[in-house]
Amino acid sequence: MSREIIRFESVDIRYHHTETSVLSGITFAIKEHERVALIGSNGTGKTTLLLAACGLVEHSGKIVFEDRELNRDNLDFIRQRMGFLFSIPDDQILFPSVIEDIMFTLLSRGVDRVEAERKSLEILKSLGMYNYAKTTPYRLSYGERLKVALAGILVGEPELLLLDEPSSGLDPLAKRRLVDILLKCNSAQIVATHDTAFARSLCSRYILLEGGRIISEGSDFEDIDTYWESKISKSNNTL
Repeated sequence: MSREIIRFESVDIRYHHTETSVLSGITFAIKEHERVALIGSNGTGKTTLLLAACGLVEHSGKIVFEDRELNRDNLDFIRQRMGFLFSIPDDQILFPSVIEDIMFTLLSRGVDRVEAERKSLEILKSLGMYNYAKTTPYRLSYGERLKVALAGILVGEPELLLLDEPSSGLDPLAKRRLVDILLKCNSAQIVATHDTAFARSLCSRYILLEGGRIISEGSDFEDIDTYWESKISKSNNTL
């Protein structure tokens, strides 16, 4: 039986400048190797939930990663076992060459420089980016920069990937290639998206957020199509 990687228990999140909860009563679990889509409209709390999972946003309730409750004492330990892909890849590309950016993950963990370079080149090769190792990231296309950001995460061999709108800005072919890459990853994945087709291609189940709460979860993505159609119909009726 698969073990749990992360569990949310009655998680509430409220920003200091507002009395309204961004997320309320969030309870669900992700098992090892499982890929779960976190679906909802803009502003429903998808990104906030990902940020809370790695301790970047304060919460009440419990977030438990591999039987360790997330807190200040074990935050560094847990973060080293997670990988966060931001919705804008440029936000996490920091170095003047692709290889240096990817090596940073390993060097910051005390890995020998020779070994860090070997592993970084290996991950670039697996993503079809080997020939760009010495290239300045900002000369690359958006899709290529996304791969660089992803490589910087995958080289650390995370047990959980937190992906924030990973298909945004990609054409259909680039989306298909990204799905193929992510399907080959052994990591459990939480994929925040409103791209139902992308989610269906990658994930085995979904969690649907509305108004900061989970309103539905399951494995039949046709239910998500029905949900969006209902939202569009209600919006048209108010025009």
